[in-house]
Amino acid sequence: MALWEDFAVVEAASAFGRASGRAAIAHSKLPNDRASESNLFKLACRASLHHEPASHRLSDALTRYRGDPLWPALARHVARMSTTDDRALLEELAARPEQREGPMSWALRYYVRGDIVMRDGAVITMDEICDELGVPHLPLLEDMAPEIEIGAGNGDE
Repeated sequence: MALWEDFAVVEAASAFGRASGRAAIAHSKLPNDRASESNLFKLACRASLHHEPASHRLSDALTRYRGDPLWPALARHVARMSTTDDRALLEELAARPEQREGPMSWALRYYVRGDIVMRDGAVITMDEICDELGVPHLPLLEDMAPEIEIGAGNGDE
């Protein structure tokens, strides 16, 4: 339950801006176990936000990590250093969430892919909605948007 409470706090904070969730993770008191998922994301968020040159520490943590390959691929994506293989894995898992079990499958299905559960329990995918509306399917993975440069365009360069 604590995992979902943390997720809810980060999700609520994201209402204040695209970078707020990453900022919360980058400056969190998450454990610093070098081989943990939480450390991967703490370092990935720091690298993504350009708060510190964390890419060497992230690379070290990625090398030490021995779990599900989803996490290193996602961490590299957040840090804007994903490979073609990372992107292929992330898109494959978003397209086929049944490749993972339990909460991970649900997160891929409902949060990443955007499936919607109706009152009667029926599930509608975003692809089905796009087909119904006659619009192109939404991408399963997008590049991380560039950060807004503070001082850009006002002569402070």
